[in-house]
Amino acid sequence: MFFVDTEVAWRGRGVGTAMTAAALRAAAGDGAQRAFLDSSALGLSIYRRLGFEKVSEGTLFVRED
Repeated sequence: MFFVDTEVAWRGRGVGTAMTAAALRAAAGDGAQRAFLDSSALGLSIYRRLGFEKVSEGTLFVRED
């Protein structure tokens, strides 16, 4: 899975958690033993609930012309 985003009106209803959990189940079914991800602050609570733990901070680079 590349990107998960929940429409503002649907946030807090479990949609992002369900999508991510389904992807994790599918990956495990295909033999995956680990999962890694990058997250914004908005996704932290979802990923922690799904068993992920924070291991580092990221840096975002933007170029605007």
